[in-house]
Parts: sequence; structure tokens; C-alpha cells
Amino acid sequence: MLGNQSLLHVEDDEPLAFLLQRVLRKEGFAGHYHCVPSVEEAMSYLLRKGPYADAVHYPAPNVVLTDLSLAGHGSALELITWLRQRPEHAHTPIVVLTGGMDRETQNRLERAGVNAFVLKGGGVKELTGELRTAFQRCGLG
Repeated sequence: MLGNQSLLHVEDDEPLAFLLQRVLRKEGFAGHYHCVPSVEEAMSYLLRKGPYADAVHYPAPNVVLTDLSLAGHGSALELITWLRQRPEHAHTPIVVLTGGMDRETQNRLERAGVNAFVLKGGGVKELTGELRTAFQRCGLG
């Protein structure tokens, strides 16, 4: 993976987020990685509000990776719908990390604009493969 990539990870499980960041670095991801714990925080990041106003330290993501099951206010579906309604993120690749879902949920997420799904525990190669494909979609692979 290239160094000019930027990944926004929305994950409320801090140990999992830390592990994922280490795995991505080990697999060659040298770009900007930032993790936020909630939909609200992701929206603040994407809108450059508060501490995220500095675009140098908090660049716009080329890819958004979000957990399907987020604690607190807001859902992954809400975030995905919001992203797709914003012109600057209408085509940003979105990858959903999930422990599993039913067909109806998958269909709803696909209609909302998700590009790929990765099962938690599905392996590093599956995750990095989907992220590589997502970065390629935006010309960075």
C-alpha cells in the first residue's frame, strides 16, 4: 500500500482498533490512519470540526472503514447514508467490518452505498485485500 493514502476507521472497540492499525502497518500501509470511536466523532472529523480542523494532521480520508455494530448514538448505516449525501464523499469507498449480518441488513447497506464487507476474524489477507481494492477505486492502489 502507498504512503499517500488516508484511512478513517470508525471503531468503538479500542483494543481492536489498535490491533488493526498494527496489522495494517505490518502489511505495508504507510499512509495516514485515524480511528474515531463513534459516528458523531466521524462526522466531526469529516466536517473538520473542533480538533479536526487541521487538514494536515487530519486529512480527508480516501477510504472509510467502519464497524457495523457501534455503541452509543448513531449507526454505521446512518454514517454511510450521511457520507453518500455529501458531494465530497459520495464516491469515497466504504468498507464495513462485521461479526456477521443477515441478508436484509447486507442488502440495506449495499443500497446505502457500501463497497465491501469484511468479516471480523476473516483474516488479515481478506481485510487488506478489500482495503487495497478500495484504495484502487480512488486511484491510490
